[in-house]
Amino acid sequence: MESIQVQFCPKCQTKVEQTDFFCPSCGVKLKEKPLSQTILRQVYLYFFSFFFAPLGLYHAVKYLKDPSPKSKKIGVAIISITILSILLMIYLYSSLMSKITQSIDPTLVPTYNELGL
Repeated sequence: MESIQVQFCPKCQTKVEQTDFFCPSCGVKLKEKPLSQTILRQVYLYFFSFFFAPLGLYHAVKYLKDPSPKSKKIGVAIISITILSILLMIYLYSSLMSKITQSIDPTLVPTYNELGL
């Protein structure tokens, strides 16, 4: 027979269930909710990490800290997508600057300098 261990809230000493995330009496946080690993959540995280590149690292750290192997894979994927996005932005920016530089007429450079450009 399996013994059920009775747990109590560390703040108010009210009896709490093992499945409770918050104390039903005082509301103190008892444990962290597990991170969502659904396909929809993953799509959101990957999209967010690509289009808001550096901000995605916040989610990556949360998922890497989780003990679940699937969460760690999600965290690594987020970091990979973030790095890919940053490299793509650098490439596009440098290509754009190169084209702009090439499009400047060298005979007009003194005119640009006079205008302070």
